Amino acid sequence: MDFVLISLTVIILLFVVFLVAKQVAGREFCVLCASVSMTWAALLAARMFGEAVSGAVIGVLVGTSVTGIWYAVSRNVPERLLVFRLPFFLTLLLFAYWAAGEEVGLGAAGIVVGTWIVLYAAYAYRAHPQIRTAVRKIIECCKQW
Repeated sequence: MDFVLISLTVIILLFVVFLVAKQVAGREFCVLCASVSMTWAALLAARMFGEAVSGAVIGVLVGTSVTGIWYAVSRNVPERLLVFRLPFFLTLLLFAYWAAGEEVGLGAAGIVVGTWIVLYAAYAYRAHPQIRTAVRKIIECCKQW
């Protein structure tokens, strides 16, 4: 089966369905995000039930969801918490990898946990002038590009 063609078709159909549902329900949500998420969830379920779905198709779609979640969270958290964008993104990536049916190794999990710890320490000691400068640079790295 051509799962890329199927995925594109399902995303388009769900986009239309969710667009109508959004208008009818009067609820705010990202129609594209919902369409992509439902598509990869369905493909993942099909894979779990024995269908030979390409991991690459699932991976690309999950990756787009990860990026969408990252942008949405980055826009909606207080600026002081943006120092945690990197470990948050890495956590989402590990979750996506796991959701695509792959096993997450201890090394990968450890490096993500380590990144959380280092940036939490920087956040906790941000009153120190040098650390404050580093935290500010981390926050500003993705602001204006």
